[in-house]
Amino acid sequence: MELQITRYRFDDLFSALALNKIDVAASAITITSKRKQTMDFTIPYFETDLAVVTKTNSPVKVEKIEDLGKYIVGCQSQTTSHQYLTENLVEKDLLPKEKLKLYPTVIETLGELLNNIIDLMVFDEWVAKDFSRQQDIKIIYIIPTHEQYGLAMQTGKEINAKINKALIELEESGELECIIKEYME
Repeated sequence: MELQITRYRFDDLFSALALNKIDVAASAITITSKRKQTMDFTIPYFETDLAVVTKTNSPVKVEKIEDLGKYIVGCQSQTTSHQYLTENLVEKDLLPKEKLKLYPTVIETLGELLNNIIDLMVFDEWVAKDFSRQQDIKIIYIIPTHEQYGLAMQTGKEINAKINKALIELEESGELECIIKEYME
């Protein structure tokens, strides 16, 4: 089996799978019931929650999820952050739709936060922890979502079993834990 790596923006990964351009999508892809309708997944290899962040010197406080409705909140579009904010806040009238700002990437969302365009940013906790060590931001609230990442694959392909088997072997050997510690913690 030959490995060929092609870079895609996060929101283009799913259409690349659907259009048979790639066999597997490897990124911080959360396994969701909606995504399982159109693609297969490997076993979960990582778990995270969502984090709410603001600038380090910001007076903004979030003590409960409903507090987000007071602020302009940004996140990357087509992510579980976007899905969570839409389903749990916007659709329940706890966050006005016009206060939810969507961006193509986490980096662009972070730029808007740092430039005072948005008050808060919501994204995966492990990424937020990493960014908070490098940027002028702080985590002020954790949304316990217990999201699990998996490699996304085209539905029903023969190669899926091989990919899943390889991931299981990495997990059983301890190599997966080493990879996660090196790149994700």
